[in-house]
Amino acid sequence: MMQPARSTIIPQWRLRISGSLVYTWRGCWWRSITDMPKSYASFVYETIARSGHGNTTTPGDLSSTTNADDGVTIEAEVGITMAWTQFLHSPNSWTRVSRQSMNFAAHNAVVQPTTVNLTVRDDGEGNVYLLVPYRSHGIRFSVEFQDDLYAYENSCAVAACDFIQDTVPGSAHYVSPLPVQDHPTVAIEPHNALLVFPIPFPPPDLIPNLASPNTYTVHPESVPTLSHITNSVVYFGPGVHYIV
Repeated sequence: MMQPARSTIIPQWRLRISGSLVYTWRGCWWRSITDMPKSYASFVYETIARSGHGNTTTPGDLSSTTNADDGVTIEAEVGITMAWTQFLHSPNSWTRVSRQSMNFAAHNAVVQPTTVNLTVRDDGEGNVYLLVPYRSHGIRFSVEFQDDLYAYENSCAVAACDFIQDTVPGSAHYVSPLPVQDHPTVAIEPHNALLVFPIPFPPPDLIPNLASPNTYTVHPESVPTLSHITNSVVYFGPGVHYIV
């Protein structure tokens, strides 16, 4: 079960070092097995606890700090992240996943749920390839790496207690060494999760007519106020959209 501690979408492609935050996923792309020379980059989105801004009450106002419980315990301190990517495809396709920080091999990657039973290979250069079958209803899976798991330790013998960590000295919930008795491991999850959502192309009747007066187009970057829009269709064009 994923911890309810992620907040604010931070879209990054070819995730990179930005300030004090190290984004883990270097990239993801897919290509059709019937057109092997052609591949496409798949945009990766990533979330971090509290957006890296601390416990605040007003989005965008970094001075609005609070001690109120927001459901985040150790996630911000130890750098728990969640990333996801989505792409359209019609034939079966190969999807390549690579990481920014380290190389890995196919045997180190676990696809969840295991019932999707994907073929997993590597190229010996730190990239993993997943053969994604086409399904009319789409397919959803996560890619987990056995060298990138985090064990959540409870601070007491009952489930209502907070998590504790021994990763970042001087930060919240730091305990070192972690006690063994009466401090059970309650979950083992990816430190940096990656979810992949391959979906089929939409049918023609769901593709908006951009020339129609009933269609309002929202261009990439800052999303304007839409409360006054009376168009029956609001179309968000390709690119990054964000709300200030």
